[in-house]
Amino acid sequence: MDDTVSRRRPLVAELVGFAGLLTIDEVMAGRLGLSQAGRPLSTVVVLAILALTLLRRRFPGRLALLTGGVIALSLAHSGVAALFRLGAFPLPVGLSVTEIVAIGVMVTAVARRGTGWGAVILVGFGGAAMTVAPFARTGVGVDVKMFAAPGALIWGIATAFGLVLRDADGRRVQALLDARRTERMRIARELHDLVTHHVTGIVVRAQAAQLVAARQPGSRDGDGDVGQGYAQIERAATASLTAMRELVGVLRSDGPAQAKTAGLRRALQDAVHDDPRTTIDLSPDAEALDPGPDVAATLHWIVLEALTNVRRHADRATAIEICVRVAAGRALVLDVANDGVTGNGTTAGPEEHYGLTGMRERLAALGGTLTAGPEPGGRWRIAARVPVDGRRRSRDDAIEAV
Repeated sequence: MDDTVSRRRPLVAELVGFAGLLTIDEVMAGRLGLSQAGRPLSTVVVLAILALTLLRRRFPGRLALLTGGVIALSLAHSGVAALFRLGAFPLPVGLSVTEIVAIGVMVTAVARRGTGWGAVILVGFGGAAMTVAPFARTGVGVDVKMFAAPGALIWGIATAFGLVLRDADGRRVQALLDARRTERMRIARELHDLVTHHVTGIVVRAQAAQLVAARQPGSRDGDGDVGQGYAQIERAATASLTAMRELVGVLRSDGPAQAKTAGLRRALQDAVHDDPRTTIDLSPDAEALDPGPDVAATLHWIVLEALTNVRRHADRATAIEICVRVAAGRALVLDVANDGVTGNGTTAGPEEHYGLTGMRERLAALGGTLTAGPEPGGRWRIAARVPVDGRRRSRDDAIEAV
C-alpha cells in the first residue's frame, strides 16, 4: 500500500501543478481581455496536450510518440492562430502557460530518456513550438518578446535539466554495474578458494580409495561394487569441479552468461550426463527452434538443479522424464518429472528450497514462470515456461531502467 502511494505522489503533484497553471491561464486571459470566442479551441488543445503529457507515465515506451503528438498539437494550434491573425478568420487565440510548461516537461523527458537523432529532433521542435507560439498568436511587436523570451528560457532549462538527469542516471547505472562486478569477483574468489578446493579434495580421495580397494584381497569379486562406487564419486566430483570452474569463469567475465553448448538437445544432454534413469523427449519444433543462448543456458541449469533435487530428496526415483515442447504463444515449456514422491506426497518437503527459488529467479529474468509440485501416481513435476518470441528481457534491463 505504501509503495502504491509513493508511486502516485509524483502524478498527484503534477496534476496539482498543472491545475495551478490552468488557473493562471484563466486569470491572464481575463486581464488581457482575450476574446471568449477563441477560448474553447485553446482549452481543447491544452487539455489534449495535458492528457498526452500525463500518459508518458503510463506508457514510458511510447515517449517519442507522445512527445511528437504534444508538439504537433502545439504547432497546429499556432498555425490556426496565425491564420486568425492574418485575417482568414476573425477569431483570436491566446497564449497558454500550461501548454508551454507541458511541452517543457516532455522535452525534459526526451532529453533524459531519448536516444538517437529522433530525440535531438524532438527537442529541437519542442523549442520551436515554445518560442513560435507568441509570434503566431500575438503578432510581431515589442510585447511579443516578453512572451517569447520566457518560452525560450523554459525550453533551455528543460533541456539542461533533462541532460543533467541523463548524466545522473548514467552515473547511477555505472555505479550499480561496478558494485555488481565487485560482488561477482568476490563470489568467484570464494568459489575458487573454498568450494573448488574441497571438491578437488573429494576427487583425490576418491582416486586414492579406488587404488586401495583394488589392492584389497578379493577386490575383483566381492569388492567390485565398492571400487565402482568410488569411480562414480570421482566422476561426479570431477563434473562438479568442471562446472564450478565454468561458473567462476562466467562470474569473472563482464558479458552475460552464455550457453556452453549449441542447441537445446546438447544443452539437455550435458545436464543429464550419464544418468541411466533419465529420458529426454524433445519435440521436433522445439529442436528446430533457436531460443538464444540465454534460454538454452537457463534450461540447462534448471535441468541440473532438478536432477540434483531428485538425487537429494527422491533417491527412490526409478524414472526421470524430461520433455521440451513449444506451446502456444511461442513459449518453450520444459517438464521434468520423476516417480520418487514419498508417502506424504512430497519429494523435498513442504518448504520452498533454494533450488526452486533460484529456478524462479532465473526464469523471471527472462519473463518466464515455474510451477512445481506432486502429481497423482506418486510423481513430482517441475514445469518451466519461458517466452522465445522477442519478449524476453535481458538480465541488465532492471539496472538500465533506473
